[in-house]
Amino acid sequence: MLPASRSSQLSRRRFLGKGLRWLLFVTGLAAMTGGYSVFIERFRFTFREVEIRIPRLPAAFDGLRIAHLSDLHLGYHLEIGDLSHVFDRVAEWQPDLICFTGDLVDLSTDPLESALPVLARLQAPLGKYAVLGNHDYRSAEAKITDCLQQAGFHVLVNQNKLLERDGQTLCVAGVDDILHGQPDLQAALTGIDPAICKLLLAHEPDYADDIPDGLIDLQMSGHSHGGQVRLPFAGALLLPPYGKKYPDGLQRRSGGTQLVYTTRGIGTTVLPIRFLCRPEVGLLTLRQQT
Repeated sequence: MLPASRSSQLSRRRFLGKGLRWLLFVTGLAAMTGGYSVFIERFRFTFREVEIRIPRLPAAFDGLRIAHLSDLHLGYHLEIGDLSHVFDRVAEWQPDLICFTGDLVDLSTDPLESALPVLARLQAPLGKYAVLGNHDYRSAEAKITDCLQQAGFHVLVNQNKLLERDGQTLCVAGVDDILHGQPDLQAALTGIDPAICKLLLAHEPDYADDIPDGLIDLQMSGHSHGGQVRLPFAGALLLPPYGKKYPDGLQRRSGGTQLVYTTRGIGTTVLPIRFLCRPEVGLLTLRQQT
C-alpha cells in the first residue's frame, strides 16, 4: 500500500493531467472554430430562395424575381474580386429586379474604382435600385452614390419609382439611412396611390415599426448581418441598433401585416468573422396571395 502522501501526489498528478488535456482540447477547439469563422464560413456564400406571398401584388407581377444584395463592406477583408462567382450566380438566376440595401464599403471609398465595372455588369429588365447604409455615410455618401449611379443603380433617397408591366404598376421606394441620414417616408411615397402595392428599401430593418401598418407591403433591409456570430440555442450574440427585432429572414411586423425581409448580407464588419451565419444573397420570388 502506498503511503498517504504518495497516493495524494498521484491523485494530484492525474487531476492536473486531465485538466491539461481538457485545456488543450478547449484551446484546440477554439482555434479551429476561430479559423473556420475567419477563413471558411465568411466565404461560404449562400443563395436563399424565398417565396413571398403579397395580397396586393398585381397579377402582372406574380412571379417577380428580386435579387436582394446588401452589406458588401468592401475593403474590410473582402474585395470585389472575391465576389465574381456570387454575381455570376445572380446573373444565372435572371432576376427581374435587383435591389441593394446599403453598406457598399466599410470605412474607405478606395474599393469603388474596382467595384464599379463589376456592379455595372449586373443587369435586370425592370432595373436596379439602391439605398445607402450607415457605413456609406461614415465613408463618403456622395462618392458611393455616384459609383452606384454610374453602375446603373437608381439610388432612392426618399424617392420612388413606378414599375409597369402589362398595364399594371408596382411601386419601389427607398428611404435614407435611419442612423445617419434623414429618412422621410412621406417624401419617398410622394405621388403614389395608397392602394398600389409598395416595396420599400430601408437599410435598417427595425424601421418597419416606424411605418403605419398597411402602408408598405414588403420592406427589404440588411444592416444586421444576421448577427454574424450565432450560437446554438442562444442565437445572435450581438445585433446593431435598429437591427435587433427583425435581424434575419422573412418576418411579419409585430401586430401588423407588413412583411420584412432582412438579408444577412455579403460582408462583415467590426470583426472579419462569421459563425453559423453564412453570408447570403436573397433570391426572392413574389407571389399573389391565394
